[in-house]
This record gives sequence, structure tokens and C-alpha cells, in this order.
Amino acid sequence: MAISERNASSIDFAEIVEKMGGAENIREDLRSFSRRTERMDARLGELKERYPDKWVALLDDGDIITADSLGGVLKKLDERGIPRRGAVVKLMETNPSVIII
Repeated sequence: MAISERNASSIDFAEIVEKMGGAENIREDLRSFSRRTERMDARLGELKERYPDKWVALLDDGDIITADSLGGVLKKLDERGIPRRGAVVKLMETNPSVIII
């Protein structure tokens, strides 16, 4: 949904950026996310073979967390004190749905 001009004027973007640790912190978070997704993509074939139809979290240190559900993976991340934004989580579907539009 687009932000109307009236709504946009009521949003203090500088305050939002400040709460997120500043512009450089946001840029570094995006760079880190990009590196995580690239590592996940590079190992996707292996992970699908090893963990079919499981939810998999690939951590920055290369560690892997698996569970039968997304909630299960998130719970394990929380139990280990790993911030959720510090992992890439993906379902290793063996028969993904195809949607034709």
C-alpha cells in the first residue's frame, strides 16, 4: 500500500532511522542479510537433500538449525539466544507448489 502525501508528512523518518541504529547500521544489516541469503542459495541443493521438507536456519557461523515447522526453528533460535535477524530460514520443499498467473 502506498503512503499518501498526507500520511507521509506525519511520519518522522529520521526518528525511525535513529531507532534502527542509524543509516550505516541499516546498510550493514542489509549487507549481512544479502551475504546470508547468498550462502543459503549456494547450499540449497545440499540442504534440500539432507533436510527434505524441513525448515532450516543457516546461521552466520555456518551452523544449521532444523525443525518440522517455522515455529520450531524460531523457538530453537530463541532458546540459543540467537537474534532472528541473524539467520536465514527457509522451507526445504521437495515438491514446491507451482502457481500460474
